[in-house]
Amino acid sequence: MFLVMSPQSPSASRPRVLLITLDRVGEQMTGPAIRCWELAHVLSAYADVTLATVALGPVSSPDVELVEFSAHSPRALRGHIMRADAIIAQPQWPVISGWMHRSGARVIYDLYDPEAFETIELFADRRPLERRLWVELTLDRLQDALRGGHHFLCASEKQRDLWLGAMYGQRLIGATAYDRDPSFRSVIDVVPFGLPAKAAPAAAGESPIRAALPAIGPDDEIVLWNGGIWNWLDPVGAVRAFALLRARRPRARLVFMGASDLPAARRATQAARAAARESGQLDRTVFFNDRWVPYAERAQWLRHAACAVATHREHLETRFAFRTRLLDCFWTGLPVVCTAGDELADRVQRERLGEAVAPGDDTALAAALERVLAAGRASYAGALETVAAEYAWPRVAAPLVDFVLDGPPPGPLAPRGRRAWRRESGHQLRSVAYGLSHDAIYRAFAIGRRVRGPRQAVRARGTGARRGATVRARRRVPSFPMTPAADPVRVEPPAQPRFQPLQLLMIRVGVLGALLRRRDSAFVKRYLRGLKGIEIGASSHNNYLLDAINVDKWATKDTVYKREERRLALHAAKVDVEAPGDALPFGDDSHDFVFSSHVIEHFPDPIRALLEWQRVARRYVVVVAPHKARTFDVDRELTTAAELLERHRCGFESDEDAHWSVWSCESFLELCEAVGLQVVDHLDPDDKVGNGFMVVIDASVKPPRLF
Repeated sequence: MFLVMSPQSPSASRPRVLLITLDRVGEQMTGPAIRCWELAHVLSAYADVTLATVALGPVSSPDVELVEFSAHSPRALRGHIMRADAIIAQPQWPVISGWMHRSGARVIYDLYDPEAFETIELFADRRPLERRLWVELTLDRLQDALRGGHHFLCASEKQRDLWLGAMYGQRLIGATAYDRDPSFRSVIDVVPFGLPAKAAPAAAGESPIRAALPAIGPDDEIVLWNGGIWNWLDPVGAVRAFALLRARRPRARLVFMGASDLPAARRATQAARAAARESGQLDRTVFFNDRWVPYAERAQWLRHAACAVATHREHLETRFAFRTRLLDCFWTGLPVVCTAGDELADRVQRERLGEAVAPGDDTALAAALERVLAAGRASYAGALETVAAEYAWPRVAAPLVDFVLDGPPPGPLAPRGRRAWRRESGHQLRSVAYGLSHDAIYRAFAIGRRVRGPRQAVRARGTGARRGATVRARRRVPSFPMTPAADPVRVEPPAQPRFQPLQLLMIRVGVLGALLRRRDSAFVKRYLRGLKGIEIGASSHNNYLLDAINVDKWATKDTVYKREERRLALHAAKVDVEAPGDALPFGDDSHDFVFSSHVIEHFPDPIRALLEWQRVARRYVVVVAPHKARTFDVDRELTTAAELLERHRCGFESDEDAHWSVWSCESFLELCEAVGLQVVDHLDPDDKVGNGFMVVIDASVKPPRLF
């Protein structure tokens, strides 16, 4: 049993604790960031705490210092690591983990998320070699953590058995560590995901669910899928079960609270939407909320629901996962219907917090939902309140507080110095290659992991502002509300790192190999193969291999964009015609197609550009544009068709180099419809890089004159 010490006064000597998360910290957070945020605030009563994140949103804390760093270019983090007395993090990439292990600090690894199993599921639709590489890299980080950490956290006793087995298999449970503590609780202990110590706020005012989804009536019973629709879950099973339920509970409505276009959710979200559409339930009995609900607002969503549903398929990830979304249900008194198999699901069944059914049994799931809805929330309230109290953050974090406040740290499980463990050759090669080239590879290929902030993403995508965009400013125009005016995203030249010749050679070989392995676009080839056309602002590091003239605003190779191309791909794309992208020096219907990739958002008046491309092309205009949810524009509002029409009507122009417009695929299609452009096909996400969408427009159908 752990006895937590009383909080230290500010005048007492307090340890310096650093928590590191590779997820965004802000108003909208995923599980790993929430966990770091809450643990940081628990520890702030006993230590001076810094929370480091790869993307920092508009949040602040009087108790915790918040800092930002780049995951694969982490120089800003090194000083914090060297000053820390204790460091808490999930397994890190080699550069950061190397600094941690050499810092002299107590290193505590948080293994609550069985990331390797998630990675296997996440990359299930990738090519075998790519999938294998990502799994190997994930396992490399885990192995380095097990051998370099002093203490470890996990979320359940089942997980603890998993990690003890991993340590045993790596020969890390030796006589010395065992004799020191035969229970091994001083090495690895359970710190589950927690809940706020205060009771959840009562339902207040208008239901946020009905406000977000007006088609849901005041008397409808809301079954809430709270949390993300990740690829390793089974949202399709919930949709199928609802098709069986609606005949018996016609007022029941299934709401997916956290629909997302993040890579980890893309496949499952699309499958769930398709299943709802095919069964005739989409936007009738099954609804998708297309924004991530802020962390502070989640309680009101759960308070206004009748019950929650959480389903998964039977595989290793779900066996060892700790379904944190169920805890929020306990906290808000919301009964749960879930798939059996993990620790919290077993508790739901055992303590009558709802019902648990076998994986894949749609009939049993529908019947369980019917029984829970018939019983009502009140019949489960007492049991849920009792269980929620057990998961209060100060209570569950007690082992971590003891680790931090303990005396000098014990040695890591793996020996160092002469007797240090030697990695197997593949692991060593990957670590050395990453250590030499992580910064360059980051700049070349970091395009947004789950959610990134603006400053970091601009560095990662320094070549995102394509050269075809025209930014002339010939006359003043009437002012009107515009999305970019509030917070324009300026593209600045990235800092040029200095490398030794051997490092530079390895970087270039690695980057060139990665470029050669990048996926081609079958979607674009389907329409443009065998045709001759124009590409606006082509780049060598994102080559679609089209038979096209490259039209670029700048022919010189001394621009920041050309320098970046040469750094990433060893050469810059040849410019055939120097001209603004929205004023092409070609006749009407003179080319088969006009193609642009990540260009359209840089035009102050994108309608002008689209109409110009439509004029020149005789068959297709193909546009690849960044998706709001998968780029650094994630926190900005979508640019409406009405705003863009007003810009076009006013003849708006500017010399500001910015992302002037922010779209989802749906909002871009709405723009095409408003302008009168005939869309032939679209793909979301795109099949080239994956951070945007593709739209094919029939250039033979000329739109009417707008103004």
